[in-house]
Amino acid sequence: MYINSKHLQILKTIKNNQVSNIKDISDIFLLSNQHAKLYLEDIYCELFKTSSCNLKSEITINKIKYFSNAKNILKNSQQLTKNQKIFYLIFRLIKDKHIKLSHVCEELNLTKRNLNNYLKNISTIFSLYNLKLNISNKGIMLIGTPYSIKKFKFLLMFKMLVEKEFLSRQLRNEIVHFMKINDFSTFKNDLSKFFKIINCDFIKHSEISLFAFYSSFINSSKKQQTVADISFNKFLIYRPQYYDYDFSYKIFNFLKSTI
Repeated sequence: MYINSKHLQILKTIKNNQVSNIKDISDIFLLSNQHAKLYLEDIYCELFKTSSCNLKSEITINKIKYFSNAKNILKNSQQLTKNQKIFYLIFRLIKDKHIKLSHVCEELNLTKRNLNNYLKNISTIFSLYNLKLNISNKGIMLIGTPYSIKKFKFLLMFKMLVEKEFLSRQLRNEIVHFMKINDFSTFKNDLSKFFKIINCDFIKHSEISLFAFYSSFINSSKKQQTVADISFNKFLIYRPQYYDYDFSYKIFNFLKSTI
């Protein structure tokens, strides 16, 4: 059974009494009814080791809700999604600066063709932060200034903290063992403030957190700037158009007053 972070997110909404039928799941996670049913069936099969095809969706949801230790069971079966494999590769490059191609393929169960496709995606992401990849027969090497690497490391840490409940154990353990911040309690307090500001469904957390960190390190052609160096009017240039003025101002002030 293929279990990923989406299954864990749906399980959490069921356990928290946020859904009672397929339509609720579809609406919250922006899925079609058919896809929502497939996710629900996967969860049920993994927990009960049998199909739920003869059960109504409401009954299936209720049985999942009261199944003890469900989260740990799903986590033990969880696999990395494509985006999480890319996240893992990015993290390893930030952490080790150089990784061997054969080791990466073995760790993530990738063919060299799939790895090449992932590296193209990573190169596109890195280019936004003045980072580059040097790929040779010896492996993959990260190239960038200490400033660029440091800012990207903080972005990864923040992303991990936002998504930590739904990351696979493999990815979570790697990152937790690497995280070294001088004042980690301050960082956690900042995260708490951030959640109070955004006050939205979990599925939007990643987008807003990445926007906040992108805005924290604005790159110009002449010099590298942080949000501390720019005005609110310039900050507005980088916001998605569907973020209203007041919400953008809260994010701006949050970034000005935190690490």
